[in-house]
Parts: sequence; structure tokens; C-alpha cells
Amino acid sequence: QRVDGSGAEQWGASGAAIVGIANSNPLLSDVVPDGAGAAYFLWEDSRNIATPHTEPDVFAQRISSVGSVSWAANGVAVCTSGGEQYAPTGAIDGGSLGLVVAWQDQRGFDTDIFAQHYNSAGAELLAANGLAVFRNPGVQVGELVIQTTDGGALVFMNEKRNGQWDIRARKINADGSPAGASVAICAAAGHQGLRAIIDDGNGGAIVAWTDRRGGGDDLYAQRVDINCATQWTADGVAICTASGSQELPGMVTDQAGGAILAWQDDRNGPNNPDVYAQRVNNLGVVQWAVNGVAVCADVNAQQGTVIASDNALGAIIAWSDLRNFLAPAAYAQR
Repeated sequence: QRVDGSGAEQWGASGAAIVGIANSNPLLSDVVPDGAGAAYFLWEDSRNIATPHTEPDVFAQRISSVGSVSWAANGVAVCTSGGEQYAPTGAIDGGSLGLVVAWQDQRGFDTDIFAQHYNSAGAELLAANGLAVFRNPGVQVGELVIQTTDGGALVFMNEKRNGQWDIRARKINADGSPAGASVAICAAAGHQGLRAIIDDGNGGAIVAWTDRRGGGDDLYAQRVDINCATQWTADGVAICTASGSQELPGMVTDQAGGAILAWQDDRNGPNNPDVYAQRVNNLGVVQWAVNGVAVCADVNAQQGTVIASDNALGAIIAWSDLRNFLAPAAYAQR
């Protein structure tokens, strides 16, 4: 459904059907606006298997600003290869307003990352069932995709080698071909878990992750340029290394080439999570207090943090709050 600024439904009372066939059991994974009024929908789909949710495929659809589907009815098959394909994410290609989509793929022995490129008319620009973006020994999962200003994309993912989860990235050209080998974003000791990505406003991206190099769940970030070259300290800049766990970060641009992050923080006890935030500038230097500023550290739990830019160099952060344990509420702060 689409609603206008006053909340009025624009596509009729029942909305627009993206997929509606028997046994598809669609599981929506991503929605990608093209910046010109249309949007792409990506989902896992079980229509081609006898037992739902055992080996789903990946499907996609484009819907216009007036609520009409642009591609084949009930979506186009992005990948129907053997094995399981799941968790698709996408980005606009920046050139033709087509779609770059990546997903986790188990057609081989391990889980790998594959990608496909479509023009806005829904025509595949790469080989059927996609191109292997990451297909190394070990397991590759948890991909995030963001467009670049040259019409290509950056694909980030978690990779497990030698018993440790690291973060790697690869540049995809405008024609869908990989640009060189994958790059290590973080290969520090301990596990790293990919969490958030934003456009850096200069053709590249800023990526954030949870990091256990210090034993607990801390937060780190890195900036890469349009060619996937890292711009900050090797293995990332420490956003927060306070005691306890820092989890579930959200991130928005600071509109100056850096980022503002907000997260759930257990430094005051695992049963009393709070909300903290930090800003890192375009050079990778944190701007606020060491380990972040307390957005809310009231009694009981503050959790479920979300963040949005205020379009004035700051951010608005909202969360679920149990300061009154008998009456959970939603709070926000700028």
C-alpha cells in the first residue's frame, strides 16, 4: 500500500497485489525504492517445491507509483537453482534505475553469495540464476547491498573461515561483473557480525558491525570508497567498547560524510539495557563522548532502537521503554 503525507491510502482500500498464488508462501525480505516513484520487492518463494519453506527460491517484482506491477504477474524468478536461496537484498543500480539483487545461496556445499542485475523492464543482465559474488571456501552469509554513483554496487557480507566470522566486500560494476577480488573490511580476532550500511554521500559507503575482538559485543565501523577501498583505520574504528554488550545498531548519515549510530547498550547491566548514540565524522574520528552519549538510561529496559535523520545534521531516535514496567511505552529523542 502507498499512503500520502496525510495517511490517505493511494492504491485502493485493499492495496496492490505483489504476489498471490497458491503455495508461494512469500516471505518479504527487502523493499527498494528507485527514487522516481517506483519500488522493487524481493522475497523468498516456495511455489516450486513440494514442501513449503524447505528449499525456497528468490523472486522479485517492480511496482509503479500508481500501484501497478511492471514485471511478470506474481514476480520474476531471480534464482531457481538447486538448493536453498534466501534473504535477498537489493540496491538501485544508479544508472538505468534497474535493480542489483544479492542473496544467500546453498546450491553448493557451503552457503555462498550470488547476485543478479535487472534493468527497469525486468530483463536479466547476468547469467541465469545469478553470478557468484562470494564463493570461497567456508560460509558466506548476511549480505548487504548499496548502490554506487557510477551505476554499480557494493556488496558486503559475513564470511566464516577457520572458525571465525569476518566481514568482506566486493565491488560490482554497472554491467553486473565483479570489479576485482573481495576486500577484507574486518579480519580482527573474534567474530564480527554485519549490522548496518549507509551511503557516505561521496560514492562509497559506511558499514557498521558488532565485534568480539575484545571478548564482548562492541561496535565498530568502516568507510569504503566507490572502488571498495577502506578509508579508515584497518579493521575499523571503535564506536563503542564499553563493558557489557552493544547490540542492534542503527545508522544514518550525518550529512557531512560521516554517520550517527544508535544502539541498545548493556553497560549498566544485562537486565537494564539503555539507548546510546555516537557520531563518527568523514575521517573516522568519533565526535561525542568516548563510548557514546546516553540517549536514555532510565530504570528498567530501553530496547528496540530505531534511528532516522532529522535532515538538519542530527538524528531522531525512538525505542520501546519499560521504565514503567506495567505500562510499556514508545519514547523518542532528538
